[in-house]
Amino acid sequence: MNRIKKAFIYGAYIFVLLLAGCEEPMENPESIDPIYSDLLNLKKKAADDLNSETDRIRELNDELSKLQPHDINKRRLQREIYNREKNRVQIEQMVLYYDVRAQQRKRYDKIEYLKAFRAKKTWPDPEEYRAYKNQLKLKNASRNWGNRIPPLTRYLKKQVDAPETAKKEKASAKEGEEE
Repeated sequence: MNRIKKAFIYGAYIFVLLLAGCEEPMENPESIDPIYSDLLNLKKKAADDLNSETDRIRELNDELSKLQPHDINKRRLQREIYNREKNRVQIEQMVLYYDVRAQQRKRYDKIEYLKAFRAKKTWPDPEEYRAYKNQLKLKNASRNWGNRIPPLTRYLKKQVDAPETAKKEKASAKEGEEE
């Protein structure tokens, strides 16, 4: 009976130590960071766009090589290839940008996660993600004034119609006076 008590006490002691001592920081805190995963998704989307643009340029070059020397469409195809090449370079730069940005975020996540872990705070900070989403929304917002401001045609129409209606009212008033 005494042996069973000792085994039980040792087992309970080990269990308590395991529960209290199992708190270790994560090895890959970026796996739970929504900003890091969003950057990876943007990089993947840009890489897919790059592949499709490269395929389209290859198709256009094949089409251009099949044309006759003095074909009417040759100039149009050359212009389209040139524009698509410029677009491909921009997409390639975005892939590199998202890759570098994700690496920076990964390093940042490890540092900030350890700070939050030692301070026993929640991580990732939801306020930081909300600020990131707002910044992304503003970055992608249309810079065209007409898209942001509703058209004023209904107000302009009233102002244009106002002088005409005033003339009609004056004319009807004059007719009323003549009678």
